[in-house]
Amino acid sequence: MEENDYPVEIMLNTPATELLKEGDKVVGFKAVAEDGTTYNVRSAHGALLATGGFSGNPEMLREYNELWPWDEKTPLPTTNVYGHHGDGIKIALDEGAEVALMDSLMMFPFADVKNGADETTVGSDTDCLLVNAKGERFVDETLDRYTMTAALMEQPDEVLFLISDKDTCRIEGDKNYYGRSIQRLLDQGQLYRADTIEDLAKQMGADADTFKKTVERYNEIARAGEDPDFGRMIFTPDSPIENPPFYASPRTWAAHITEGGVVTDDISQVVREDGIPIEGLYAAGEVTVGMSGVSSMALGYVTGCGVFGA
Repeated sequence: MEENDYPVEIMLNTPATELLKEGDKVVGFKAVAEDGTTYNVRSAHGALLATGGFSGNPEMLREYNELWPWDEKTPLPTTNVYGHHGDGIKIALDEGAEVALMDSLMMFPFADVKNGADETTVGSDTDCLLVNAKGERFVDETLDRYTMTAALMEQPDEVLFLISDKDTCRIEGDKNYYGRSIQRLLDQGQLYRADTIEDLAKQMGADADTFKKTVERYNEIARAGEDPDFGRMIFTPDSPIENPPFYASPRTWAAHITEGGVVTDDISQVVREDGIPIEGLYAAGEVTVGMSGVSSMALGYVTGCGVFGA
């Protein structure tokens, strides 16, 4: 923005609280800064909601959930970035906006057991062995996130271990593929490493004989490329867990992304329940219906090009 002298002012810690309107037309937002200062932010072209989804809002997740077997006491951590609280959706709903697919809540089965993050993962989640806390395999590791999460929720303590070895750990130097320090993960109990399967089982708290038999059976299946136990069809030459050091990355499930959101027309204008656009109110990204995760970035890019004429 500085290099191109774009006319943009970023106001941190200044959340929008309501829309500014002239008649039925949206002309901006009212926002309140951390020090209590109220700003009326106006635009000749209206206002754009780009606030993300609501995977970080447990209350909204519970309100719209029709799929997952949790209750009011179930903790609902999220892998998403801070700020996905559904604030933009709430603002649009106050204007009578139509929403859809609000019950389409994608969970993620590879969240850190301590902080819900994905970035602490060690091992290839597309070519791995997954076991429960008993050291037993329980699912086809290549299934979709919804199916894998449902299977994980039925396991002891709802915890799994992603098992990898030297060939599949995706460690480069002393860091995992997200750039996190391996030693720090080991020190904080977010990762286990051993030169033998038996020692790894001990660190995991699993029965060594059970875990060893699980690994041996999995390796047999991986080498054959046929899985009569769980029906997995995708294996590579690196799939067997046989070259030390061995790693166990403890994971659980967490809210990942939401696919529901406000309905928009072909120019990204928010639409009311009666099908009439809310003049001057636009939305882009995961705040809109059907846009989620990295797929929402394309619309954001197009919107940015439209705003700045790039």
